[in-house]
Amino acid sequence: MLSNQWHIQHAGDADIDLPEAWDVATGDPAAVIAVLDTGVDWSHPDLQAAMWINPGETPGNGIDDDGNGWIDDIYGWDVGNDDNDPRPEVYLETGIDVGFHGTHCAGIAAAATDNATGVAG
Repeated sequence: MLSNQWHIQHAGDADIDLPEAWDVATGDPAAVIAVLDTGVDWSHPDLQAAMWINPGETPGNGIDDDGNGWIDDIYGWDVGNDDNDPRPEVYLETGIDVGFHGTHCAGIAAAATDNATGVAG
């Protein structure tokens, strides 16, 4: 599967050199990475275990527990829609996920590995 992902490893050097980067380090679970993009599907199986959870919020109580101005921002805040669900939008009439790019970028940064799923599968 890796050979089919030209952006990860490509003979023409039009890639991001992930195998070489993985030789240096494969990540630190304590690192926090912000993905400012089209949204991130925090329920994606490749990302669930890596998603940051706001420790100052109590899910679903309708209160801004951490006092940052955003109510129940468990996984962050969707500034575009001004709500607490940062998952990407789907155009219902076409079924097109307009937020695939943000989820893809998050997968490059923090996907689970060796699970035969997604970017780092």
